[in-house]
Amino acid sequence: MYADYAYYTGVYGGTAVPEGAWPRVSAQADAYIDRLTFGRLHHGWPVTDAVKMACCAVADAVQALPAASIQAAAGGVKSFSNDGYSETYGTAAEIAAGRDGALADAAGVYLPASDPLRYAGFYCRGGGCPC
Repeated sequence: MYADYAYYTGVYGGTAVPEGAWPRVSAQADAYIDRLTFGRLHHGWPVTDAVKMACCAVADAVQALPAASIQAAAGGVKSFSNDGYSETYGTAAEIAAGRDGALADAAGVYLPASDPLRYAGFYCRGGGCPC
């Protein structure tokens, strides 16, 4: 767990995730941060305040996602009109892209794309390479 509940409420100032839901939501946030950083945090990279804050922001984004969008992996309603009753269905890929975009936006506030943790190629932190 990159950030505990005390960090989430005290330092980050989060209020959206109840304490009872924190283990589940933070696990999803940690998994997303691991994917975003190519697992580098498990290979000696330090867990900085930026990482902890990004984890808290992603946890807020996970909590804000409607349960229906998480369960709609097989596709769901993309748009709806009440007056003339019209529905448009989104594909699973569109729903996943929207969810991924929301999480990336949340993490990107604290871990921008220029951060070395997010570099997709080989990155040597100094000293004798390979790292």
